[in-house]
Amino acid sequence: MYKERLSGIVNKFEGQKVILAGDLMLDISETGKIRKVSPEDACFVISNPRIDHYLGGVGNVFANIMSLGGDPYLCGVIGDDENGKKLMRVLSEKYKGDFSNQGIAVIPGRQTTIKRRSHVNGGHYIRQIIRTDFEDVHEISDSISEFILMNIEEHFKNTQVSIIAVSDYAKGFLTQVFVQELIFFARKRQAKVIVDPKPLSGDSNKLRKFVDCYGFKPNLEEAEVISGIKYDGKNLKDIGKKCLEILKPKGFVLVTHGKNGMYIFNAENDDVDYIPGKEVEVSDITGAGDTVLGALALSLSTGAALIDAATIANLAAAEKVKKRGTATVSKKELVDLLE
Repeated sequence: MYKERLSGIVNKFEGQKVILAGDLMLDISETGKIRKVSPEDACFVISNPRIDHYLGGVGNVFANIMSLGGDPYLCGVIGDDENGKKLMRVLSEKYKGDFSNQGIAVIPGRQTTIKRRSHVNGGHYIRQIIRTDFEDVHEISDSISEFILMNIEEHFKNTQVSIIAVSDYAKGFLTQVFVQELIFFARKRQAKVIVDPKPLSGDSNKLRKFVDCYGFKPNLEEAEVISGIKYDGKNLKDIGKKCLEILKPKGFVLVTHGKNGMYIFNAENDDVDYIPGKEVEVSDITGAGDTVLGALALSLSTGAALIDAATIANLAAAEKVKKRGTATVSKKELVDLLE
């Protein structure tokens, strides 16, 4: 019965609308075989690497929701540079649509955030050897915030949306003004805002802009920073409860703990629900948190109970980490897991 109920939720994913707001990035993956050791220095020479482009940051949450059958509305900013154009090409070519009416603002002079990962293909394994980031973390202007918020208002003027998912990578998009106006929009529409936060060590004040959101989904390392408590193997409940105290959500704090599963801390009572991890052969954890946020948001948008939504998100993450790179999980893969 339990698996049938979860399958029923997944089968409702088709066409579910979710607003996504956050830091938009282009992920670039370079993969090649080692040809030799460079005579210039003690480093490898990789010949003619294969180069792939993927949506990163909140874009990866978008990709996961699309793969699961949902209908996400994507909000973020890019620069008027070549990487920004590549990002828009990935959107239009992979997802076969016109994304000019989405909440994406192009900012002249801003550098599009990219993460370039270089991998060595050893035949029986692929290993990441370096990651290079190019980014502009300056906060966006109030006028850009207003432009995107107007697009959201216009797009959803006659359309119902119940979940807004926020993906924070601390790249300057989620300003105090934008977040507070987004929460105000959600309140008017009786929608719930769930946040994947990026706390910066020593700067917990920046999290105050998210007060009044419905739920938060930090991983354990982020929860340590938020709570100010170092995990010692036994005190995860103390960490979660401190996160509740600081973040003040209306609904929950969900702390992900990799292969060890998830812990749900409920705001209305002292209950803590534990969802055990699923044992799988881990290939790559890149983007697993984005997969969790996407599956959680989509499940909640169907009206699913939090424990069921988190269980589905946990399964989706376990399926994702079996894949290399910025990968997604399909609706069929989730349904097959539940049969």
